[in-house]
Amino acid sequence: QLSVLKKDIAYNEALILSASASTSTSTSKATSKANHIFISHSSINAEIATHFQSLLIKMGVIREHVFCSSIPGQGVREGENINSYIYKKLDEASQIVFLLSQDFVSSPYCMQELGIGWFLSQRTKTKCYYLILSDIEIPEIRGFVNSKTMKFTHLSEQYSSELSPLSECICENYGIPFPKHSAAS
Repeated sequence: QLSVLKKDIAYNEALILSASASTSTSTSKATSKANHIFISHSSINAEIATHFQSLLIKMGVIREHVFCSSIPGQGVREGENINSYIYKKLDEASQIVFLLSQDFVSSPYCMQELGIGWFLSQRTKTKCYYLILSDIEIPEIRGFVNSKTMKFTHLSEQYSSELSPLSECICENYGIPFPKHSAAS
């Protein structure tokens, strides 16, 4: 899974680096307090979450706008009540990316985050995305998943380069340009 993610990240980084240096980002949307991204994952998939967070930063997402509990400085702050802090960060997020795996669906805590994400997507403009890791199939995912707002992306050799559309959606909703891959490249 990690090798597939690294390959997809390298592809997306190449697109980002090939973008014109003169392209400006939309600061009004990107600096909005409500424009945060929450990465929901099992602690067992922390390395994958860390690599995904790196891609977001390289795409232009402001580091402080990403909440990923496995990354020092981005997770729950010392002395904070974990449940309250996680809910606060989910509530602040304009986008939630769920890294779905067997470990994720086996964790009651992760499944609670999935339910909260579903609830927020029903009540607010929160966008939810689902990155399916190679050890799980869609029928195995139970719980609150809204078919109207969901965006499934598979991370496995079978679904090569499927990370680009997800990256493009995140950039669009965050208010930063995503470089288009031209046929001439």
